[in-house]
Amino acid sequence: MKSKIVVLISALLLLTGCAEVLNQFAQSAAKGQAPGLTTEEIIRGLKEALVVGATNTVFETSKTDGFYKNPLIVIPFPPEAIKVKNGRRSGA
Repeated sequence: MKSKIVVLISALLLLTGCAEVLNQFAQSAAKGQAPGLTTEEIIRGLKEALVVGATNTVFETSKTDGFYKNPLIVIPFPPEAIKVKNGRRSGA
C-alpha cells in the first residue's frame, strides 16, 4: 500500500510540473509574448521529469514483491495458463 502511495504522489508531482510549464507557455502565447522558458529549457525539464519518474518507478518495483504484489502493474497469468501450471505441478 505504501508503494502505491509513493508512486501516486510521484505521478501527481510529475503531472503538476508538466501542467505548470504548459500553463505558463499558453499564457505567454495568449499575450503575444515570447514564453518565459526557452524551448531548450522546456525540453530539459520534461526529460528530467521523465528521468525522475522512471527512477522512482524502478526503485519502487525493484523492492521485494514491488512488482508481483502490485495489482496496478503486474501482468497476471491468463486463466488457461493457471490451469496448465496447476496441472503440471500436481503431476497430471
